[in-house]
Amino acid sequence: MKTGGTGSADARTLSFDVPGNCTITVIACSSNSSSDRTLNYAAGTFDAVFTTSIAPAGAPVKTSVSYEGPATTLYLSSASGGINFYDIAFTPTGGTNGINNINVAPTANENAPVYNLAGQRVNKEAKGILIQNGRKVIK
Repeated sequence: MKTGGTGSADARTLSFDVPGNCTITVIACSSNSSSDRTLNYAAGTFDAVFTTSIAPAGAPVKTSVSYEGPATTLYLSSASGGINFYDIAFTPTGGTNGINNINVAPTANENAPVYNLAGQRVNKEAKGILIQNGRKVIK
């Protein structure tokens, strides 16, 4: 994709949503064979630039930058002149499953009473599906 000139809030800007912390990888080069271009990375709004990289004159190069923040829209644009993009990708960082704020249950009381599925109190040695400390246990 060729931007054909300097980016603005409503033209020549690439945008995409990210789930939060991630690494953005871009393969790009300047559209001018003799002048490097500055690639702006912004989060949330076009003007909120959090870092930059160089799109060099000549052959495309691979550049990676880190975004640390909440889920948002990222904006990639040229600070001056056109940039030719060959690939753009992001990889979430800090875990891949999206599970946050895990609460560990308190240690179970091994001496708590044991019940069967009928709600009857049974011996700890009973077999089957049992309930102890509010949790199902299979013995």
